[in-house]
Order: sequence, then C-alpha cells, then structure tokens
Amino acid sequence: MSAPPAESTPATEPEPGTSASESSGWERFLHRVRRSRAHFRQFVGIGFCALLVALGDPWGAELFFGPETFWIGAGLVVAGCTFRLWASGVLFKRRTLACTGAYNLVRHPLYTGNTLIGVGMCLASGLWWSFPAWIAIMWLFYIHAIEREDKKLHNMFGEDWERWASDTPALLPRLSRILEGKTGGWKGWSLRQSLFANGEPIYYLLLVGGLIWLHGPGA
Repeated sequence: MSAPPAESTPATEPEPGTSASESSGWERFLHRVRRSRAHFRQFVGIGFCALLVALGDPWGAELFFGPETFWIGAGLVVAGCTFRLWASGVLFKRRTLACTGAYNLVRHPLYTGNTLIGVGMCLASGLWWSFPAWIAIMWLFYIHAIEREDKKLHNMFGEDWERWASDTPALLPRLSRILEGKTGGWKGWSLRQSLFANGEPIYYLLLVGGLIWLHGPGA
C-alpha cells in the first residue's frame, strides 16, 4: 500500500502590486541586512559621520536658529565621546558584568554615547536630512543590538543581570542618580582598556578632527 502524497506547502502570496520574484528578492535583502547588521553597525556609524563632515555646511545653514547650532552639536559630540571613553575603560567583555561608572547610569552607555554623537553631528553639519537618516540608523541597528545584548548578558550572568537591569535604564540615565552622585566617578577606569579593547581615544580624536574640519569654512 503506497503512502499518501505529502501535503504541499502553499506558496507565499506576493504583496499587491509586486511580482513573486520582486517580493522574494526584497525579503532576501532584508533578511541579509537583519543577519549581518551586528557585524557592520560600527562601520555604518563611522561612515555616516564621515559623510556629514564631507557634505556639512554649518555656516551656510538656516537650521533652527542658524549656524549657532554647530556649537550645540559640537558639545553633544564631545559629551558622547567622553561618555563612551568613560564606559569603555571599565568594560571587560565576557569576563565580568560591568555595573560601575557609566554602567551604573545606563545598561548600554556606548550606545548612549553614540546617540549623543549622532545627534550632535547632525546639528553640527547643518544638514536637515541627516536627522531622519540618523533615526533610520538607530531603528535599524541599535534597537536590535540592545535587545540582543540584553538577552546575551542575561544568559551569561543570570540573577546578577536581573538585579542590575531592574534598576538601570537602557539608554537614558536617571537625573536623580546623577544629582545624588551615585556614579562612582572614574574609579577603576583604565586608559589601556579603553584604547586596546575599543579604540575609543582614537575615535575621540577623529571626531574632534571632523568638527574642526566642519568649523573651518566659518572660521
């Protein structure tokens, strides 16, 4: 007696207005981006900042209240770089759960620093389209990264992570904790760790150099 024929899986219907090949091609592209975004997230951020430096014109822009936004943006960039520098000097990946310094304020201080840097570069460049572009980068790369890293740290450190995460926000630090001085300062910070593990001092100098380049035409 022969076995009954296997049920065939129905083909996925393409979206209205698109052919099956166009739909599957777009889905494959999005799938590749989702799988590989963790590998080139840093390069996207660096490339975005480099593009703003190359195309920016803060002195000719009429964004918000004029070219004065360059200085606001520059301040945010320096603040973001300093925050990343602070965080990277106490981060020992896969060895211990970092809970001191910047990690006592937020769970992902490197991404907090990136957010400040991104917004600051948008302001400093004077390019209106940089803001929606930066929002798209945040949505595409950083939301996924935060979820993935929280899950990984939870699996690695269990209850220690749960206690820390329950009292520590992901990106936006609590003002009360800053005002109360519950940050631990720069105690335990290591320039060697920051330099060789993350290369933060190098990125800091490159971004400051980019700001100087942007400032040049208006000097």
